[in-house]
Amino acid sequence: MNILQLIHKVWRWKWVLRSIFSTVYFNLHYLPFRQAIRLPILLYKPQLKKMKGTVKITGAIKFGMIQLGKDFVAIYPDSGIVYENNGGSIVFNGRMYAGSASAISVGPGARLTLGTDVCASAALKLVCYKSITLHDRVRFGWDVTMFDCDFHKLTLLGGGYTNPYRSIEIGENCWLGYGCTVLKGTILPPYTTVSAKTVLCKKYDIPQYCVIGMENTVKVKKEGIYRNLDDDSIYDL
Repeated sequence: MNILQLIHKVWRWKWVLRSIFSTVYFNLHYLPFRQAIRLPILLYKPQLKKMKGTVKITGAIKFGMIQLGKDFVAIYPDSGIVYENNGGSIVFNGRMYAGSASAISVGPGARLTLGTDVCASAALKLVCYKSITLHDRVRFGWDVTMFDCDFHKLTLLGGGYTNPYRSIEIGENCWLGYGCTVLKGTILPPYTTVSAKTVLCKKYDIPQYCVIGMENTVKVKKEGIYRNLDDDSIYDL
C-alpha cells in the first residue's frame, strides 16, 4: 500500500475516528461485551438524547454492520444521527444504514424491528411508539418519515377520544421514494414501490410488484371531530 492509498483509506474512515468515543459507549451500553468489542454499530456525529430501553443484534456480528448518521449525500447537512430511546426495544436482524440528518425515536414499551440490508441514504426519521417492522432489503429515498402514532388525542363531540397508535409493517424489498410519509396502520406487501411524496396510512391489499402513489386531491374524511387545544395531553388508546 503506497502513501496515497493509505491517506485515502484514512480519509474514508475519518468519520469513525471523530465519533469513536460515542460509538464505543453506545456499543458497551447496549450489547453483550463479546459483541460490543467488535463495534458492530458505528455512530457518526450522534446526538444521544436518551439511552433507555434495549438494543439487540441477531445473526453474525461484524464491525460496522450498522452505520447511523454517515454522510452519504452531499446536498444534506452533515448532521449525523439523533437517537432517543425512552424505554423501548430495537432489534437489528443484520446490516442497516441510515445517512446524515436521520433520527430514531422509540417510546416506552415500543418495538422497532429492522431486517437485514435496510438502507436510507439521508434524512430518515423513524418515530416508533408502538411497533414498526421493516423487513429485509427495504430501501428509502431521501426525507422519508415514519410515525406509528399521532401523540395527541382527538376529542369527539359526542364524547370520548380517538387516535390510537397502530403498528406499521413494510414488506421485504419495498422501495419508498423521496419525501414519503408513512403513518400509523400502514402495511405494505413485499416488492412494493412507492412514488415520491406519497402519504401511506392503511393496509394496502395489492399484489406484489406494484408501484403505488397518490393524486393531489383533498377530501373530507370525517366530520364531528376536532383537536381540543385546551385538553392537549398525549393519549394512547
